[in-house]
Amino acid sequence: PSAASVAVASPSSLHVGDEETTVRVDSGDAVIMAHYPTERSSDLSLEQFVTSVLQHNEQAAEVAAAAFARKQRAAPPLQTTASSMQRSMEEATTDDEAVSFAAKLDEELNAAANQPNNNLIPVCVGARKRGDGGEASRRRGARKGIKLDFKQWSAVEPTLAFLQKVRAADRLEGHLWLNADVFAGPGALVSPLDAQKFVRLCAERLPEAVLSLGWGSTILSTTRLYTHDMIERMIELCMCPIVRHSLPSRPSRPPAASPEAASSS
Repeated sequence: PSAASVAVASPSSLHVGDEETTVRVDSGDAVIMAHYPTERSSDLSLEQFVTSVLQHNEQAAEVAAAAFARKQRAAPPLQTTASSMQRSMEEATTDDEAVSFAAKLDEELNAAANQPNNNLIPVCVGARKRGDGGEASRRRGARKGIKLDFKQWSAVEPTLAFLQKVRAADRLEGHLWLNADVFAGPGALVSPLDAQKFVRLCAERLPEAVLSLGWGSTILSTTRLYTHDMIERMIELCMCPIVRHSLPSRPSRPPAASPEAASSS
């Protein structure tokens, strides 16, 4: 499954349609999906988005199970193990979208690199953006993962609480990514989230999720360089044990017998 990169924000001017959402910040504003800060309103709430992805995956699993059942009825009787059943169900679904994405990307980059007098890095568009009908249809039937890009600190805690409530990490089978710009990169114009607080809260609330940490950037970043200090701060954050876990206590051992007791026995 592939992850859909989205933004999470909680602006005061909010329009999410008539449907109510329970995921709100302390001020009462709803957590929404929007490309903050350029967009400060949306008709799609976080709750609607996550619920839609989970429902889509359940429907995809039902389609895969039905396809597997049809394949089993058409095939000669064979002894089926649990692992072979799982493999067959996966084969009955669409191809892994991430693998398809990587293949298309390699194809485009190779084609661009072979152009004469080409000294530019190509923008990754083309076949995936245009999309052929068959591949687009296959992608629509594939199971999806979720990548949430947090843009405002106030949206983090209510989002994590909702993801816990709906068991998103378990139902997405590990394909849940929590992303945030936690340091300012070259050319950054928006203040990053607090790195220590973001990592600690995510690790405590959703340890099964994948943390995706980045530097804030803008179009100005294409003409500027990352500094050694920027890199070292990110390495230090990733290497530092943010969440302290106590070591499991060892069972107490009986006291060792004295030499006199050993000889007398």
